[in-house]
Amino acid sequence: MLLSIKSIDFAYSKKKEVIKNVSFDLKGGDELCISGANGKGKTTLLRLILGILTPTFGTIEKNLNSNELFYIPASDRALYLRLRAGSMLKFLLAPYKCCNSRHISDFYADNFGHLDFNKKCGELSNGQRRKLFLAAAMMIKPKLILFDEIFTALDKESLSLFLDAVTKSNSALVYTSTQYEKISINSRSFELL
Repeated sequence: MLLSIKSIDFAYSKKKEVIKNVSFDLKGGDELCISGANGKGKTTLLRLILGILTPTFGTIEKNLNSNELFYIPASDRALYLRLRAGSMLKFLLAPYKCCNSRHISDFYADNFGHLDFNKKCGELSNGQRRKLFLAAAMMIKPKLILFDEIFTALDKESLSLFLDAVTKSNSALVYTSTQYEKISINSRSFELL
């Protein structure tokens, strides 16, 4: 098992319980869709898995190192908008020590087409900024990918390309969506109410 979550609860305060009795296990190649309306705890659950938050009850066991996990956030708050695109991608990859500069730009061009890596991230479209994270995840090939709001700002072709790469690398994928649809018939899903 890469990840085992047993009966976790989480509350921001005594009056605001967000997660109640959530349990699941993941192994390599698994896909799990966490759906729910805005504010129902999808991102909170990812933050619990990341270790940013601690459950108020239950356990989270990860059988992987921190460099075997990659998080794709829903918003670009994780991007340094004044940083150039090429520098941002290098920054995302730096902890993993997997690629040289030439390989990064070639990989991006081969998979997503041309991108001016000298442009500041703030000058890129939302989709182009999301693709920086997709490219990083595809180059790293982590054991577990956490993808917040998978359908936001991505075209079908880019998402399909990413999912093919995830399948080939046998990475486990946990993704959130307000769309209430799974990305493949192999995805398990549950809804946070």
